[in-house]
Amino acid sequence: MLKRPSFVLYSNPAFFFGIMTLAIALSVQGPVVLTSALLGGGAVALLVTTRTLAFLMRQALGMTTAALWPELTRLDATGNGHALRRCHRLLSVGAVALCSAFGDMLWWEGSEVIRAWTRGRIAGNDALLELFLVSLVLQAPWVASSAFMIATNRHKTVAQCWIASSVIAVGTCALLLPVVGVVAVPISTLIGEAIACYQFVIKEACDLMGDDYSGFALRLWPSVILISVIAIVAGRLGHAIAVGPAPYAGWKSAQPLQLRLPPQHGRLQSRDLTDRLLRRATGHNSPC
Repeated sequence: MLKRPSFVLYSNPAFFFGIMTLAIALSVQGPVVLTSALLGGGAVALLVTTRTLAFLMRQALGMTTAALWPELTRLDATGNGHALRRCHRLLSVGAVALCSAFGDMLWWEGSEVIRAWTRGRIAGNDALLELFLVSLVLQAPWVASSAFMIATNRHKTVAQCWIASSVIAVGTCALLLPVVGVVAVPISTLIGEAIACYQFVIKEACDLMGDDYSGFALRLWPSVILISVIAIVAGRLGHAIAVGPAPYAGWKSAQPLQLRLPPQHGRLQSRDLTDRLLRRATGHNSPC
């Protein structure tokens, strides 16, 4: 049987992992329940489809940081603070760059992607998608920073900030949904994370690794703005000169060639079928 100090030692991290799971469930399902109750099923379909598409890179970022946990744990166990600080900077900037590049693509083409994905059944809402993409880019630094605390089993602050941001987001969403509609969901997410996560999670990660938070923040947030602006400008240029839709439109308008055989002819041999196709393609109705 575990003694009381041992029980507390092992139960506290597990408890805060449970809090993080609760925070994820609340932030994901809470807005869906509120949207269903206040705006109906159509708004839920639009919300879930748009959020799923916008947060694909968030899932990829989560898998990447999870793959790095063993290495981060090893660096912390060996006391290699310099390597941890360097990894923190690289991972934070890399996360922002990847999320900005992905968000830039969806910023200009996201509505078309949603339309193609749902086969025209759902028309994308540009404002909703763009706000989700802004949230994706702004949450990248604190998500990257949280990996260092989770990997070293010091995730108490992450759990507290995460559950606080989820509660704030759901409460704000309930207030804003009747006023501004479904765009209240990403707006409330931005508000909740700005209050509870952007500063406190990153500061805790810097303190954990012995880094100066003020200097880190002064380098980080201007970099976020610069990377985002470059991505938006590059995406706008690519969107303006893209040549893909022209031939695609031609393919959509082209009618497939259909060959109808009279019943009395029965089956044709492969050579006869080839000759007939060639005559139709060249406009010759009689053999040479």
